[in-house]
Amino acid sequence: ALDLGDGWALEAWVNPNRINVGWQAMISKDCNSDESGRAVSLWLEDNRVEVWYSPERLALPSNRPLSAGAWVHLAVTFAANVLTLYIAGALDRSVSANTPVTNDYDLTFGQRGQNTNYHYWFQGALDEVRISRQAWEEDWIRAQVLSMDDGFITFGGEESTCP
Repeated sequence: ALDLGDGWALEAWVNPNRINVGWQAMISKDCNSDESGRAVSLWLEDNRVEVWYSPERLALPSNRPLSAGAWVHLAVTFAANVLTLYIAGALDRSVSANTPVTNDYDLTFGQRGQNTNYHYWFQGALDEVRISRQAWEEDWIRAQVLSMDDGFITFGGEESTCP
């Protein structure tokens, strides 16, 4: 079982082919039709990202919409009882939450868990999926996004003196 614990991050680059077609599971760790087995899942509902999370059966929809045919970096972090969603390296939403439950369900990509009646296939591409036992700060997440660009990036100020 994937035991996320008290501090973690879930990240992925996503490129939906189609939006506004209902629920699409991008990354899923749940399967029950009554949602009692939900741990954490990342969904696309129409053109919004939604994080499903337990034990509260919480749904955290994004403020920012996604566009079809465009790559975007998504990150979800959990630390100090706060669940946070980032889109393209920027804070989108956060909410208070408890430590997630663990379950024995498969971690799946592009479909909803083990529920064979409702797969909710993701119509698009996933890349650079990462699960960390570290709840990265916004600056670190933004640096991840910027490092995938063709431009030159720097961190910190220019040194004025040599030691």
